[in-house]
Amino acid sequence: MLGSCKPTNVARFQEIGKNNSANNSIGSSRSKKVIVLFHGLNRTGASEIAIIGQYLSQDIKDSEIIILTRKNSCTVRMEDQVTDTYEQLEKVLAEKALLNSPIVLIGDSQGGVLAIKLYDTYKQSLNIVGIITNHAPLEGTSAVNIPEQAIDKLDNILQTLLPWLSESLKLNISNISFKKIFFKYFCGQGLIELSLDSSFITNIKEILTNIQIPVLALGGTIEPLPGLIKLINFFSGLTISSESVETFIQLHVHNLPMSAIIITEFNEEYAKIVGDKENDSLLPLYSQIGKNIRTNPTFFETFVVPGYHHFHGAREQPEVYNKITAFINKCFSAKK
Repeated sequence: MLGSCKPTNVARFQEIGKNNSANNSIGSSRSKKVIVLFHGLNRTGASEIAIIGQYLSQDIKDSEIIILTRKNSCTVRMEDQVTDTYEQLEKVLAEKALLNSPIVLIGDSQGGVLAIKLYDTYKQSLNIVGIITNHAPLEGTSAVNIPEQAIDKLDNILQTLLPWLSESLKLNISNISFKKIFFKYFCGQGLIELSLDSSFITNIKEILTNIQIPVLALGGTIEPLPGLIKLINFFSGLTISSESVETFIQLHVHNLPMSAIIITEFNEEYAKIVGDKENDSLLPLYSQIGKNIRTNPTFFETFVVPGYHHFHGAREQPEVYNKITAFINKCFSAKK
């Protein structure tokens, strides 16, 4: 997930799970499989990362789970983040006598492209055998350079729905501002380099074209209305039920004059902002799965789940989690 932007400048590691004790003997550590998880843009301490780490520590035999916490992911150049990430990771691996162990990287949103760049830069030093990206902007995101007038138009369209909503929904939605969401939270050098035509994203595409290890790109799509509500909940701290809103609109708004036109207009304008009508509420599907990148099917595979929102943890979607564990086991088995 791209996440929010709160400038900080510290990077550190957390190791979790029953297999991650610092007291492991060198002999047992050498046989371990290392899984490193990267959170999204400034999503330090993201619960969805901690949860999947806990499950993987139980479900992947003889594994060492490392969660990398980057507190500078919004403000620092991606190249610098990669360098800092490597230095920290190398230190942890050395302390645990795991420098030669096979490694699978799992990156969420921005963390996905960081994982790809980390592999390419340090593949001679790290024994990386597989990469999983989850809702990652493999082809960049248009959410970086949104014209202010486009956001104003989206806000105006949303407000036109207010007269048709129940009082409780009206109260919550009347306080929503897409301008605040996109211009307050989507900022900083770490995000700017994720724009569609940035040199960093161009390099990510080149890496994926030539990559020689297995890569699994996870993606999702969601209908505009429930996706919108989930996005609002995430950024505004509200607890609006997407189901209740959708039910209300289906029962009432769609039967009112002009409602279908307004909702269609909203969907079209929102698609312009995030980049395509097929999206996870924040990133277009084509970018999540690298659809326009010339990839080798021998090494690159995709997995798309309808209803898989950008801010859903992978553990919340059983089919996604099962795909992740199967892929990880395949990567480690291939290196035996």
